[in-house]
Amino acid sequence: MLNCILLGLAAFTGWVLFLLASPVGRCRRCRGERIIRTRLRGRVRKCPRCRGAGRSSRTGAVWVHRARWAIRRAVAGELERRREKVPR
Repeated sequence: MLNCILLGLAAFTGWVLFLLASPVGRCRRCRGERIIRTRLRGRVRKCPRCRGAGRSSRTGAVWVHRARWAIRRAVAGELERRREKVPR
């Protein structure tokens, strides 16, 4: 049982580190081509998912980066409070 928990924790940690290192990937809808051919007469238009960029956020990347910035803000706020308490 403990092995399964440790394996799951290791997989989750690996996934989070992967998202921190590479938060965007190829768009799944246009496969990075940036355009989509419509059914009507083969017209071409921008991909609505990535808005023509060819890249989109990976699942969970936004959450991971928001959590990272929230932790950074909390640490910076705590350091600022400690600096204010120190008498000069």
